[in-house]
Formats: sequence, C-alpha cells, structure tokens
Amino acid sequence: MPRKKKKRLADIPPQTWPALPELQALRALNSRCFAALAQAACASGVGTPTAAVELLHSFAGTLDALAAERAGRCPVLLVYLHFQEGDWWGRIAEHQTPAARLNGPPPLFAADAAAPLLREILMEAWSLSRRMPQAARLLFGMSPTVVQVLTQLSMREIETVVHEHACALRPRWEDSRSFWAGLLRAVTGADPEALTDVHLHCLALLGSEAISRAA
Repeated sequence: MPRKKKKRLADIPPQTWPALPELQALRALNSRCFAALAQAACASGVGTPTAAVELLHSFAGTLDALAAERAGRCPVLLVYLHFQEGDWWGRIAEHQTPAARLNGPPPLFAADAAAPLLREILMEAWSLSRRMPQAARLLFGMSPTVVQVLTQLSMREIETVVHEHACALRPRWEDSRSFWAGLLRAVTGADPEALTDVHLHCLALLGSEAISRAA
C-alpha cells in the first residue's frame, strides 16, 4: 500500500482570518476615535492631565488626517469605556448606576460631542460580539464578561449607556506614557517599523490585562 506523502509547509494554503473585514471596519472607526481624542486633548485645560492627554496635547500641531489614519491601524480600539471592568457593565445590565471612580481625571469629552462616537462603537461591538465574540474581545479590547453583558443589552439599554455615560469615554491605557509616546512618534514619523512596534505593544498590554484578570 503506497504511503501518503506528507504535506510540506509550502503546500498548505494560506488561511484568512474570518474577522478580517471587521478589522478593516475597525480601522476607520479607530481613526475617528483618535481624531476625536486629539481634538479633545487639544481643547482640554481642566485639572491634571493623564499621560495620554498630556502627550496628545503636546503633539497637537502634527496630528493631521494622515496621523489619524495611521493611528487607526492599531489592532485594538484606542478609546475605552470600562471595557475590561465586568463589575461596571454588570451594574449596567442590572439597571443600576455604576460607582463613580474616586479621584479620577475630569471628563475629556462633553457628553453631546462623544455620544455619536460612543453609539457607533457600542453598536459595532454589540454586533461583532454576537457573531464573533473572540474577535470582539481583541478588536474592542473587552473582557469576556463585558462581551457577554453587551450581547444581552437591548437597543434601548445601549442608548441609555450612550446618553448617561458618553462623557466617561477615555483614551485607552491613558496612564501608559510609553505606549502613547510610542504611538504618537510612530504616527507622525516616517519609520514603518515604529508602527509595527506599537501594534505589538497594543497586544502585549491587552495580554497583560487578561493575565491580571486570571490571577
């Protein structure tokens, strides 16, 4: 009986990630998020700024449409609404008011300015969480608990989150000076490798959050 030939690596067809179209859609959304962060940070003058806000403010003159497009290529959404905090979203699901963060930074966005952006973020995340929960966890940087809660929310409940918590929208990893400095240098510079390093930094930070939850 003839022996079957072993497949060589070159014989294996390349595999396409099923969520690749969602990643492309996220890039456009992420670019708008970055542009909104840059605009808000430039106008911000209240309280002591976090590392992200301070750095965005200092780079304000160089953050044009091209920089926003380059920033949007990051594989994780660059804004944050307690997406790693299951307790916060659990209270939303129970129609309770989440506890306010003590000694937190002042709001970066006015609610009316942030509401349309947050609505788009939550609708995209809600849709993807129902179809591809693992992809939603990666692209939107959500914990498994938050993904599960989000899929159970009605459109009316999502709209309530938009109206009541839009001003809580923040830069992701806003206390990480190394991340934001690297991102801003990469999107305003000419080194293509720098942006790759930022993408890896994104994934490393997301992995660290997962490890912290499991500990």
